[in-house]
Amino acid sequence: MKLLVLLLLFVLATLSDARGNISIGDNFGAKLIYHETRHKIGIPLMRRDEKVTVKGVGSERIKSILVQDLKGDGESYIMSGGVGHSSVTIKLKGPKGKGYKFLIDVYAI
Repeated sequence: MKLLVLLLLFVLATLSDARGNISIGDNFGAKLIYHETRHKIGIPLMRRDEKVTVKGVGSERIKSILVQDLKGDGESYIMSGGVGHSSVTIKLKGPKGKGYKFLIDVYAI
C-alpha cells in the first residue's frame, strides 16, 4: 500500500512539473514548418497568455508538436487541431505576475 501511494505521488509530481511541455507525434520524415520562441514579460497582478495558430501549406498535415516551457512555470494546451490536422492552435499561459517563455516546433508531412 505504501508503495502504491509513493508511486502515485511520484506520478503526480512528474505531471505537475511538466505541465508546460507538450510532446505529441513523431517528427521522423517530417519537415519543420514552425520554429519560434514566444515570450512575454510579466505585469504585476496580471496573468499573461496568448494563442498561437500554425497552419500547414496546401495539403500538409501536422505530424508532430513540441512545446517546451523554457522558464518552467508556465502552462500550454492544444485548443484545436493537432496531429493529423492541417492546423493547430496552442494556448500559452504564464503564472500571475510573471511572464513566460516557450519554444514551439511543429512538423508536417
